[in-house]
Amino acid sequence: MQKKKICHLSTVHNAINGRLLDRECIKLSKVGYEVILIALHKKKLEFVNGVKIISFPKTNSRILRITILNLYMLVKALKQNCHLYHFHDPELLLVGYLLKLFGKKVIYDVHEDLPKQIYNKNYLPKILIPIISTIIKFLENFFCKKFDGVITVVPTINNRLLKSNSNTIMFRNFPDINLVDSAKVLKKNKNISTIIYPGSLSKKRGVEDAINLVNLYKGGIKLILAGSWESEAFHRKCKQLDGWKYVKFLGRVSQKKIYSYIKSSDLGIHLIHDMPSSRIGYPMKAFEFMACKIPFIISEVGNKKKLFKNSCSYVKPGDLKDIQKKVNYILKNKKYGKKLAQNGRKRVIQLYNLEIEFNNLLKFYKKILN
Repeated sequence: MQKKKICHLSTVHNAINGRLLDRECIKLSKVGYEVILIALHKKKLEFVNGVKIISFPKTNSRILRITILNLYMLVKALKQNCHLYHFHDPELLLVGYLLKLFGKKVIYDVHEDLPKQIYNKNYLPKILIPIISTIIKFLENFFCKKFDGVITVVPTINNRLLKSNSNTIMFRNFPDINLVDSAKVLKKNKNISTIIYPGSLSKKRGVEDAINLVNLYKGGIKLILAGSWESEAFHRKCKQLDGWKYVKFLGRVSQKKIYSYIKSSDLGIHLIHDMPSSRIGYPMKAFEFMACKIPFIISEVGNKKKLFKNSCSYVKPGDLKDIQKKVNYILKNKKYGKKLAQNGRKRVIQLYNLEIEFNNLLKFYKKILN
């Protein structure tokens, strides 16, 4: 029997993105699909755990990406001649629509609440933001009606897009328990506490706050950062901060390696600022902290207390004094930290793990392909 051929597409995300490669493509390959991933990648062509990765050209020009490179992606995707196309960026909505016109089955994977995310864009004129947000919402709803299925990451986005496409499900970025448990704990200096933040490195995600925080301890605490910078300008700014000398920057590393670093840390942090999108988000790193059985602190915004309950400590966004107070308490009170970690692990096992999500994704694929 011929294997069903699946093609995942992204012009924005790196091919080793945890959601694309680890949570979806590799797991789909393991259950019998032939999987191709076209995304940003350092090698032109590579096979990773059964997944064929085809590199997509990187550019800093959004205009180039949504014009010429969109056409390039369409041609590249059609050449694969797959049974199903699964794309991951709103910039590819038109490509997805054109694939439908070519008679292909298409899924749109919505990683962010795009209309709300527009409110985070400081470079846009404030007076135009509500108008742009409304236009984007209309366009996204219009295109979603044309696709065979839509995948979302949080209930609010899911409920909104269900009105446009009844074949809409959630596939949340929950950790792979087996992968977590297979990651080794690294050796560390017992005289220095380690805190970690893996994710998008931006001001609004509290990275600058984290660097300023470790500076207060003058070497008593080391900060580990992993991920990609929102811009080179912000990266340069962070490197100029006094606290940078207490930072270990890993860059982009594999999911398993991230889990090793998390398991070897004393505390996880997610100091996100209060924004419309952060109030509804399901922060992947927080679930990873829980799976890796370490305590963590998180900004008290939106749905966070409902999600994590007694699995972490909550801080006021951007309040360095409050953050330092909570960090001190957890690091000094080991029993309290251990209790938070145990509560978090239990919650992941029961509710927030990849196995549950992936089983739903498999049913979704079978429904569309059959």
